[in-house]
Amino acid sequence: KIGDQRQFTGDAEVTRTGLSGLVLDSDGQPVADARVHVYDHVQMSERPKFVSEKTGPDGRFKVYLPAGGTYYLAARNKFGGPPKLGDLYGRYDKGTIEPSAVVVEEGQLLKGVDITVTKVW
Repeated sequence: KIGDQRQFTGDAEVTRTGLSGLVLDSDGQPVADARVHVYDHVQMSERPKFVSEKTGPDGRFKVYLPAGGTYYLAARNKFGGPPKLGDLYGRYDKGTIEPSAVVVEEGQLLKGVDITVTKVW
């Protein structure tokens, strides 16, 4: 349909709404093979609503969202269940104990959302 803001790639719908950034280690180096999990509540206790593809060697991720809204993010190198000893895990925060909200406007691809992961001890 002409003028539609969506396109389809394979089974996944690509919209103009989403977020992107880097997954980094504690030294600021890119982390490959990590996924970003997107939640719609601060507790991040249930299954994520959306999950990115694995990051490449440059640590970059992009997640397309069906609508704007307030989201909470975590990045990790394993999928399923709580993080275990030795896993890489981190939440998007701005130096706070609680995760920081990311507000995405409808039609916006929010850039520069970087997440630092560390090994779970």
